[in-house]
Amino acid sequence: MKSIILSALLIFGITETASAYEIGENSAEDWIFNNGGEFGGAQGTVCIVKNGSLSGGHALYIEGNFGGGGIYAGVTKQIKDVPEFKLLRIRIKTSDMDRLTLRIQDGTKQVHQYQLSLKDTDEWQEIILKNDGKSKHNSFGGVKDGKWHDPVTGISFIVSKSNLFDGLNSGSIMISGFEFMDK
Repeated sequence: MKSIILSALLIFGITETASAYEIGENSAEDWIFNNGGEFGGAQGTVCIVKNGSLSGGHALYIEGNFGGGGIYAGVTKQIKDVPEFKLLRIRIKTSDMDRLTLRIQDGTKQVHQYQLSLKDTDEWQEIILKNDGKSKHNSFGGVKDGKWHDPVTGISFIVSKSNLFDGLNSGSIMISGFEFMDK
């Protein structure tokens, strides 16, 4: 479920516009599963976990299993109404991985892929990505220039075999929500 949040930070005189995406009971329909078919063998699952988030709300559960091969499995959601992206906050939980592979698609359909470090905990954590041109990432598709072009048109959360802790052939993440901000 998407809601637009406008907040005035009166202390600093800054106005932020945010597009917050919470995981709802029927949110699984909004996500497209991808088992990395170009590399073959990966299997996975995507579903909604009721009361799975820190606040008692729902969470998106994504699992990748690489016992039969493959290198990634993930989900993608098309995004609208995010005209400008400066910062992204993600609420995530995993005990299987040290990094999250995140893809964000820009207005030219160029995909920007990031490897975001995770804390070694099985508790909920918040990841923040600043879109300031300094974050190391790969890009492909679209204009293929490696530069961000507003607006945001899609987001993908990926379980990558290379991000799993040693000895694991499968891993999972839960996402309780994410928020794009323009400041």
